[in-house]
Amino acid sequence: MTILTKKDPTIKNIFDAFRILDLINQDKKIGLNNIVAKLELPKTTAFRILKTLEKIDIVRRTETSDYVLGYHLIKYNQVEFLDDELVDVVKPHLTNIRNITGECTNLGMKYDGKLYIPLRIHGEPYQLQVMLPPIGELYCSAMGKIFMTEFSKVELLNYFKSVEQRTVNTITNYKDFIKYKNDFSKSGISIDNEEYEYGMSCYAIPIFKENKKVLCCISVTGPTSRLNHKGTDLIIATLRKEASLIQKDVQHLNL
Repeated sequence: MTILTKKDPTIKNIFDAFRILDLINQDKKIGLNNIVAKLELPKTTAFRILKTLEKIDIVRRTETSDYVLGYHLIKYNQVEFLDDELVDVVKPHLTNIRNITGECTNLGMKYDGKLYIPLRIHGEPYQLQVMLPPIGELYCSAMGKIFMTEFSKVELLNYFKSVEQRTVNTITNYKDFIKYKNDFSKSGISIDNEEYEYGMSCYAIPIFKENKKVLCCISVTGPTSRLNHKGTDLIIATLRKEASLIQKDVQHLNL
């Protein structure tokens, strides 16, 4: 254990924050009282550090009030669930889609019940672009909804018990999701019709594993009016073409 002295220039709260993170990583989940006892920290200090880390998604609190590592850390270490080879395979195809459509293209994966975007290639600028998070909810995005089509009825019913109505178009219940799922099964294209944010739409298509489960998704995102002006047929056709090429490429990966 490292001991800080009065002359040490280290910021103690940052030091203690990493001690807490190390402990959470070791125990996988742990409550405030156990953190205080094991690290011999003042309870108010530990509480304030945890609330700060929770606010920026470094940690999150479970329903049982235990703390676990949060999604923000994924951006710094993708090794456990993301094969770099997949990003290398997908990147040139996303670049092609961006070059043809001029719009932002994304690679999406499901991680711990969330949508994670490890690769995004920006297109023509638009105001809402900066609002797109690298980690978000499944139900209000075109890519996220694709992963949800593999949920059971029970999983879907439980999922929709606590979701936010972001716009009037956001799907927030089982019945509406089943309608979306039926439409998706016919077309193979998932659409976010201003369900995350007014004025922004997204078109997505899945890439499958050998067992036919969804491996990842690719998508095109942009202002609704601009996508409509360019033509959704062009966007969908481009997605289909590049997705079929990616599908062939990933067969050679051990995923």
